[in-house]
Order: sequence, then C-alpha cells, then structure tokens
Amino acid sequence: MRDADAGQDQFYEITIPAELPALIIEADSKEEAAKLVLLYSSGYGEVTQQGLAEFIEQYDLNFPQLKFEINLPEFSMPRFEQTFDTFGLGGNGSEGGEAPYAEEHEDFMPDEEAEVVVQKGDVYELNGKHRLICGDSLLAATFETLMNGTLARVLITDPPYNIPYSLFGGLGKVQHEDFSMAAGEMGDQEFVEFLATYMRHAVQHTVDGSIHYNFMDFRHAWHMCEAGGKVYGSREPKQVCVWNKSIQANGSFYRAKHEFCFIFKSGEAKHLSHLELKDRFRSNVWDYKSANDFSNEERKEFGKLGALENHPTPKPVRMIADALLDTTNEGDIALDCFLGSGTTLMATERTRRICYGVEYEPHYMQGILTRFIHHCQSENKPFEITRNGELMTEEALAPLMPK
Repeated sequence: MRDADAGQDQFYEITIPAELPALIIEADSKEEAAKLVLLYSSGYGEVTQQGLAEFIEQYDLNFPQLKFEINLPEFSMPRFEQTFDTFGLGGNGSEGGEAPYAEEHEDFMPDEEAEVVVQKGDVYELNGKHRLICGDSLLAATFETLMNGTLARVLITDPPYNIPYSLFGGLGKVQHEDFSMAAGEMGDQEFVEFLATYMRHAVQHTVDGSIHYNFMDFRHAWHMCEAGGKVYGSREPKQVCVWNKSIQANGSFYRAKHEFCFIFKSGEAKHLSHLELKDRFRSNVWDYKSANDFSNEERKEFGKLGALENHPTPKPVRMIADALLDTTNEGDIALDCFLGSGTTLMATERTRRICYGVEYEPHYMQGILTRFIHHCQSENKPFEITRNGELMTEEALAPLMPK
C-alpha cells in the first residue's frame, strides 16, 4: 500500500490461512483502505454500532462522509449519531446534559465598537452552505431571496415578545435598547397578526409535515396560540415545551425562571421524529443553563460578559441542538426568522445541519458573522463568507474579525 500522506510506500505482510477466503485491497492511504474494509464488511457481514464506533475512532475516519460513501443496510444513522455522540455535544440527548463546547461559544461577545458594515438586504453564505439575510421577516420577498427555491425541514425561532426590554431585562450591568419591532408598541390583534405573518412565510418555505418551534413568554401565550390557529389550523399546539432555566431573573412577584416553546406541525404529512431512539429521554421540560449563569472562569476566557451583552434573549446552543436532533436529519435545513445572537446557526454547525436565517438588525447580523468566524477559528476550521454572491476579501472581513 502506498501512503500518499507520508510520500512513501508502506507494505504490510499478513499471513492468511489457505482455508480463509480473503480479498486483497489496494488503496492509496490507510484511510482509504479502512473505508474499503468497512464497505466490504458491511456487504458480507453485520456491522454493529459499537464496532463501527470503535473502527471510526481507530482509523480516525471522517464520520459525516461515511453516511454517503458506505451503505449500511438497516443501520440507524440518527441513532448512531446520538448514541455515540458524534457531534461532541456531551450526554445522550437527555435534558440537562452538560455540553463541553456550549459556554465556549455562548461566552463570546463581538466587539461593539467595530464599524457596522452589514447593510439591509445583504445576503451572506457561510462555507458554501449556511445562508443568512439581513431583512424583514414580515416580507415575502425576504424569504424568496433567502430560500432561493429550497425548503427547510424545520422552523426554530425566537420572535420579539412585544415587551419593552425594561420590563424583562432586570437591573443588572447589561442593559439593551428595545428591539426595532414588537417591543411593546403593538396592540393585541396587531401582535397576533405579526406572529401569523412570519408563520405563514415559514409554512411556504418548509416541507409538508415540518415541525415549527416558536419561543414566547407567558404573557403572550394566547397571542401565539391565536396566531397558530390562523396559520396551522388549530389553536392547540402539537406540544408546549418549557425551558427551565438554571437561574431565575430579577423580579418581585414570582421571579421568572422559564420560557415557553410552542411547537406546531405544518401540513398533513407525517413529521420526522427521533424521540423514540433508545436512551434518548426527552420530556416537555427542558433544563438548560441560562446565559446569565456562566461561571467567572467561563467569562474570563474572552474577557467579556458574553452573549447576554450582545443580545437580550440568547438561547443555549445545546438546547437548540437537541431540538434539531429530535426532528431533523443530518444535512437538513433549519429556518430561523429571527436569528438574534445566532444560536440556531451555531447549533446547526454543531449538528451538521444547515441554517437559513433572517435578522432585521444589521449590528446583530454582524455579531452573528463574527461569532461564526470565532467558532471556526476555535475549531481550527477554515471559513469562507460571500456577500451578495461575491467572496469577501481579507480587507472586507476585517470589521467582522473577533478582537
């Protein structure tokens, strides 16, 4: 066998008993040989999940490629992905599992003093797969430009709650301006129509049978259900999950420690679900760390206050990643109508899904791009960003680079 990486021939002499049938494999590298061994093994014998996990680790194979290169009959790839934690999430999909990477990215805060170079209408493509647009989620044209004829498998989004930040932001060091829309200025029916509008666009650009996750606070639960009735045909969600935060917010009358996630199904087709997988214990109460509950050591890594400083309502990457693992497959598109701090983008990166997202505010979009670059640098991965179809040069990327 010639080891192309080493630039020299390497020969392995193996004594094969005459009575044992054998197939001589020719390959240009040890990795290629390992793939061929796996290919032939899966064709002539049973490949167990444990055996595959050990084989991948032993030969340092690229797991995402195996799914497309090797046929494993009656093999549950989603079950394997989650049982053996091929995403590096930690845990087995149960609520409350600690994710070793989560705070690494949640704690990052882009430089607020950087010049904002993002403009309304800009379309960004990240590493040739994720697509983001700085635009209005109430306009059909925004989604037509973003989706470009493709359909998402899932909607997962965190719309504005129609509450001034002063009513839920507390009295801490970090203070934010109100969102540009749905920040308390809308009446009841106006807010219902606001929610229903982005939902209608999401229905148009997701597959039949897709699951739609919509976060909302308790004050506007009825608005969400009313909007859902207009769009999905029933005021009753398929499920309501509760994010049970690790720390309570400031307040005087029963301090808030949770948020709702209203889950609707779009269309008539059967929806995709991996909730029945062995050892994946999922309830409608999701226990995940709050953004304002990072330890001092976690904050020191970047010397910043973290995601909470960049956006008032960030969600944990692990929580969104687990939701994606519940109802999507690798390579599926997740649509987010309100990207905010970019958590959905980070979750799709971690789970080998694809993010198509909308963010209205240019400075939030710039923060999302900077966060993505930081993620790639932390993982020693290359990054490539195009803006409106043109590859961004080093000079153009300068304002987006982490400080």
